[in-house]
Amino acid sequence: MKYAILSDIHGNAEALKSVVAIASAEGVSVFLIAGDFMGYYYRLDKVLDILKDFQVYAIRGNHEDMFVDWLNNPSKRVELERKYGQSFSRNYQILTKEQLNSLTGLPIQFEAVLSGQSVLMCHGTPWEHDEYIYPDAPIDIINRIFDYNKDILIMGHSHYPVIWERDGRYIINPGSVGQPRDRKGGACWALWDSEKKSAALRREKYDVSAVVDDCNLFNPEIAYLKDVLTRGYNS
Repeated sequence: MKYAILSDIHGNAEALKSVVAIASAEGVSVFLIAGDFMGYYYRLDKVLDILKDFQVYAIRGNHEDMFVDWLNNPSKRVELERKYGQSFSRNYQILTKEQLNSLTGLPIQFEAVLSGQSVLMCHGTPWEHDEYIYPDAPIDIINRIFDYNKDILIMGHSHYPVIWERDGRYIINPGSVGQPRDRKGGACWALWDSEKKSAALRREKYDVSAVVDDCNLFNPEIAYLKDVLTRGYNS
């Protein structure tokens, strides 16, 4: 069976559409999503609509937790929106209470046996929900992750794609669908083929203009939101 491994969609429906189109064409019907459906960009309703017809195993990320903080602590809203933009406000306006509760109520880890292989999915690391692990991580950190002894261990959060492999076991960070930070653009994900016991990083081109238009509409003062999508690589 083929699985699409995704993380950090961040409300970027245009990026997600490009991934889902390719993944579907390659026979993927199951999506493993390592958190951060929301944050930064503004079309979380469309993200959920795109995914609704697929089997999805998902966890929550730090931006889901941040939304709960935004919701429960109005005094923090100005600070959070100054840094991350108006995405939380829009989520609250356009999503149903049931949709928001479903996202914020996701577990922080997912562990299962899929197609006969052990899988552990977390957002940061298996031991810390909000820890960043980058492709240049020291060997002792990589060894610590492999010590969890899973066939497939999925992490997100860093927005930088990487795969480490040992004896047919994989640590996979698919990078970010919605906001890759390596300045190579596109929408990042990973394809895991359980029958072939293989995993590969993927990156899909898409037209970022609609997302940039949203940035200009909702948060023209936060240049980073569009710059990270357009500088270094223009799709």
